Amino acid sequence: MSSAHDFDFFHGAWDVWNRRLADFLDPVSGWQEFAVTHRCWSLFDGAANIDEMAVPSQGWKGLTLRLFDQETKEWSLNWSSSRTGKLFPPLIGHFTDDRGEFFGDDMLPHQQGRAGAVRVVGDL
Repeated sequence: MSSAHDFDFFHGAWDVWNRRLADFLDPVSGWQEFAVTHRCWSLFDGAANIDEMAVPSQGWKGLTLRLFDQETKEWSLNWSSSRTGKLFPPLIGHFTDDRGEFFGDDMLPHQQGRAGAVRVVGDL
């Protein structure tokens, strides 16, 4: 079951190598790889955190605000990018046996603003 300290492992500063599909709606679109610097810090005694990522090679930054709902025991993952300056709809989910699953709807700006369902899965 999720707790207010699920993301404690992420706190600190990190150099990260990202790999993602160029177009996640097209699995044959090829992969993009790029370096990112990350920093994450805790708020609300662990029940919230913010991470900022900088992508110097692409000239933008992003941030995630994570908030733990004490009643539902679920996290909301709220994303924003310096490219838009908008807060995207949150992904909502929780951890079970060190595996997190988060679901939500997202706007796909590179696909003429089409909405799509998003699922993010990660293991601790």
